[in-house]
Amino acid sequence: MKTVYVCVIGAACVGRCLRQEPCAWDHPALGRGHARVIVPTRSGPQWSEGVEVMARAVDVGQWIIETKSRFVGHVALQKLAYFGQVWSLVWTGRRLVEDEFQAWPMGPVAYDLYRDFKYRAPNAPIAGAAPETLSADEVATLEAVYAFYSRYTGAALAEMSHDAAWTDARDGLKPEDPSNEEIDLTLAVREYTRKALLGSDVPTRPAGLRPRNFDVADTLLESARQDARWHEVHERLASA
Repeated sequence: MKTVYVCVIGAACVGRCLRQEPCAWDHPALGRGHARVIVPTRSGPQWSEGVEVMARAVDVGQWIIETKSRFVGHVALQKLAYFGQVWSLVWTGRRLVEDEFQAWPMGPVAYDLYRDFKYRAPNAPIAGAAPETLSADEVATLEAVYAFYSRYTGAALAEMSHDAAWTDARDGLKPEDPSNEEIDLTLAVREYTRKALLGSDVPTRPAGLRPRNFDVADTLLESARQDARWHEVHERLASA
């Protein structure tokens, strides 16, 4: 999430701005390219107060393409976005992107990212993506997630994404059945927090990253800690 300035003119678009691409006009204070535009007029935009804009999965996808690998595959891109969403919630109590993830057969999918990445022109950027809306904390989260998961193939990432939340959303379905059921991220956050507490092989939390939603983060953390304690008790009983 990042504070940006938007045009609030309610008139017909004369440029690329119906796709909400960066504005071609110069903001009086910020300069060119620092605003997401809604609808400018031929005489120029009128600027609102600074507002917070939550990043989208397409922004994350374009960030990965621009900074990490322009040859990333469709499956890997989706799973990296999903893991970024979950670990952002684990580490900060706050979503990385506004998108919901659906329980498709190959794992969690953000539909807009699927559509816009699939149907883009060869080597073209994802339509409407604005990776500059990612904050420093969000970029740090993505760096940590990419550093950990980029060693795996798309197929391996898909298998790893078949977590408890995905499984729950696909309850009663055959492996090949399509589904647009949204994944309950609360289940994912509990599972991934538990993995971290149990010392599993997981991404390294970026230094200096602080929870922004303390109530949510603390509640989930305490719940996962209790799960971890019960897991440890069961392990000891089983080995006794």
